[in-house]
Amino acid sequence: MVDRSTHHLRLTDAGKSFRIRAAAALNAAEAAFDPARAGPWPLRLGHAWFALGRHTATVMHRWQQLHPQMPLHLLRTD
Repeated sequence: MVDRSTHHLRLTDAGKSFRIRAAAALNAAEAAFDPARAGPWPLRLGHAWFALGRHTATVMHRWQQLHPQMPLHLLRTD
């Protein structure tokens, strides 16, 4: 992939080909995970089963008021 010596460092033909394919793969991945294209992502918040207690409904309602474009998913972890 690289041709190197104490005097130079160059990509081989295989390295140049790989660089082109790798750049295309990275660009595709960036486009796939671009939040602007994906729309609103939910905020996933893990909590212990007792953490929010009677405040759960209040937290959910307040979040919806303040951030209507970002759903909140509470994930209980035991």
